[in-house]
Amino acid sequence: MNSSPVRDNGHVGAAKAAPLVPPHDLEAEASVLAALLLPGSPIAEIRACVGIEEFYRPAHQNTFGAICALDDRAEPIDRLTVDAEQRRQRLDGLDIVEMIELPEAPLPRQAVAHARIVHECAVSRLALAGSTELAVAAHAGRLLEDLPGILERLADLGKGRSADKLAVRWAADAVLTPPLEPETLVEGMLRRGELAILGGPRAFGKSWFAANLAVLGARGEGLLGGTLRIARPFRSLIAQGEVDTWEAWRRWAMLTGECKFPDGIGETFDRWRLRVVRKRRASGGGADGSGWSESDEWIDAILDGRLEQTIAEYQFDVLVIDPWAVYFAGAENSNDETEAALDKLRDLAMRYSVAILILHHLGKATDVREPEDLWRGASRLADWASTRITLLPHWNEKQAGDQGMTRHQARRYVDLKFLRRSTPTEDFSMVLDSATGWWSRWTAPTDAAADARRTHLDVPDVVNACRMAGGTWPSKKRAAEALGVSQQTAGNLLARAVRQGVIETAAGRRRATIYRLPGMRPALGSSTV
Repeated sequence: MNSSPVRDNGHVGAAKAAPLVPPHDLEAEASVLAALLLPGSPIAEIRACVGIEEFYRPAHQNTFGAICALDDRAEPIDRLTVDAEQRRQRLDGLDIVEMIELPEAPLPRQAVAHARIVHECAVSRLALAGSTELAVAAHAGRLLEDLPGILERLADLGKGRSADKLAVRWAADAVLTPPLEPETLVEGMLRRGELAILGGPRAFGKSWFAANLAVLGARGEGLLGGTLRIARPFRSLIAQGEVDTWEAWRRWAMLTGECKFPDGIGETFDRWRLRVVRKRRASGGGADGSGWSESDEWIDAILDGRLEQTIAEYQFDVLVIDPWAVYFAGAENSNDETEAALDKLRDLAMRYSVAILILHHLGKATDVREPEDLWRGASRLADWASTRITLLPHWNEKQAGDQGMTRHQARRYVDLKFLRRSTPTEDFSMVLDSATGWWSRWTAPTDAAADARRTHLDVPDVVNACRMAGGTWPSKKRAAEALGVSQQTAGNLLARAVRQGVIETAAGRRRATIYRLPGMRPALGSSTV
């Protein structure tokens, strides 16, 4: 009887006289390694398909093991870092020249398919080893005794690869060779690879806050909310889930006014999704005569591949998801489904060093211990975030009414509550300029009596605030709101400024007095930052 046909690489072929070589595919192994040495490789999907021990060539095993070690520590993966890791672990893997000579890297989906080929070859080798065990047991007269154990091992082959041991980092090694610190994008709020979540009520300016972030990041300087310093320039991609193209244009025009619009801001209106799927794997039932069968069920998430390709091609540094409810296609209150989706986002963030800001709505809860407990949906959303920001209205309905504010006017005043894993960020308050769309820092008056005693505001402060508002206030009420004082205090300060000639008045509608800088008109789209 002729032996099974094999190819030189041991996978398939037709050479009848070739020796019986265990199934393997060195071309697929090399293709997988070539893909992993490039930025943005699908390393999580590949590691889910194939284990270190499943590579046939020992050098490929060692190089893949070094890559996995770097991935576990979230360190960059390229030829130099892999070579250094192999030398650190004293692994006999591919050297620099051999890594350069690897075949051209395939597309991400092809790389995952090649990883499955490597796994299937490993399964075939184990199956052959099992058949050899059966033959040996039969010849030794131990078939009935050894058969259950051999069959159990063979049945496990169809359930996927055996799990690798957990990656362990020794604290002493971490102290001696610390990992690279993620680059800061916004001080006190956002670093590369981090997930931040901004939760707040509807129509309270969360999208304006994200737009402020994008514009300041493109400029590479400024204070977000008048407080958080932009550390370096960055490129932002905003997934617009609630506004159309015209409304988005109107907002960008307001934010920049007559200034040149900065480069580095992209937006998409395509409805990509983070879909949650339930997977089930059933084993053959009734083998023990009980009639019962077993199955494994787990939850997984699928991220639209277009998002990854877009981030990779345009090299975005920040992804804004506005809002979470539009792009998360799962059960909002399920911690398991939320965690599966966030795991995909974390993988994306780590592989591309992209920071992710998710905008989220509040639920109906009122009696809570922490501000983020007000967020809608699963608690795991807050647990995964490196920075949790909750935007809360400063005035309740009664307080706003007592000050003569409408509901829409009261929405412009908010308090930001921070909870950050690294260096704490102090809470602060902001006011939104409805004419420009810019948030600025605001100090809330405690009460009318305390406001009347404020002495740190003077005429230069009034002039500066008027200039930041575009050079004009249509009424004393608007001036009081911008200055953060009562109308009586604002009236006294404005009267002093008028007497000094740095503010002039004009007649407005309904007998209102307009206050403006001499020779200036309101500047549409002027910025308060």
